Amino acid sequence: MLILVFGTVGPLHPRCRKGLKGLTVFVFHDVTSRPSLFSQHLGMATDPELFRHQLKWIKRDFTVVNPRNLGNEGLPPRPAILTFDDGFADFRSTALPILEEFEMPAVVFLNMDVSEGSPNAVALRTWKSPDSLNPNLGQNSTPHGYQRKLGEIATLELKGDLLRYQGDYLGPVDLKALQDHPLVSIANHLDNHWSVPDLDLPEFERALLDNQQRLEAFENSLRWYAHPHGIGTATTHHRAGELGFTRVFTGGGKLNPNPSSPVLDRVDIDRTIGSRIAFRWRLTFRTLFPRRNS
Repeated sequence: MLILVFGTVGPLHPRCRKGLKGLTVFVFHDVTSRPSLFSQHLGMATDPELFRHQLKWIKRDFTVVNPRNLGNEGLPPRPAILTFDDGFADFRSTALPILEEFEMPAVVFLNMDVSEGSPNAVALRTWKSPDSLNPNLGQNSTPHGYQRKLGEIATLELKGDLLRYQGDYLGPVDLKALQDHPLVSIANHLDNHWSVPDLDLPEFERALLDNQQRLEAFENSLRWYAHPHGIGTATTHHRAGELGFTRVFTGGGKLNPNPSSPVLDRVDIDRTIGSRIAFRWRLTFRTLFPRRNS
């Protein structure tokens, strides 16, 4: 009932109407019909046909703009940006052909350690955990805890099992192939999927700048940064700006009335958004009832 009410009247609320005139940023994760156990456990996988419907709803209400052009020219009415977190391999094989159908550009936020073959920090925490279905389990992942946990993996066989559990990610060969694609940009998600509030400032800076250095080997990289888990702090927002990052993205789920803001919220579109009413609910609910940490 709540979804029906907010999906119907939410966009009419003055705060939402103002936000919809700004810049709406959508975030997706894994578009696939064959998700890894990790992607399944954390609810990140969206079926390709559902993804196609979600793009239809976006196309009906928004004009998707190319991230590379943001700030270079005036925005169209109801502008939107599509973002993908983590760089699952199915972005290239499954999501991108659908984006090409709709002629919609997107930016992929990458952890380059993972792209280059290291385990994802969240997958390492959830792998073989009795609480692996808990979506919050990986939200305190830090470099120190990661190295300790990685040290407990005694054999190559166990590491292979972990990598099979987490599934495939875009690798350097994929990124090289995509760097000239007119619809694809890449940006910064830290070197691994850390919990930003649990990092000290030097750790955050190292993870951010080391990742950016590797991203800049590719011609389609942007100096944009999205917090892993969608959660940062006022300090990390400010520090990223000082380090030359022109946009910082959070996961608060709110609309952005000011498209020029250096800090932008994103609206998560996942497998639970199976109807246009649910889409409109997700689009407006957090603007009216924001999370405490967003």
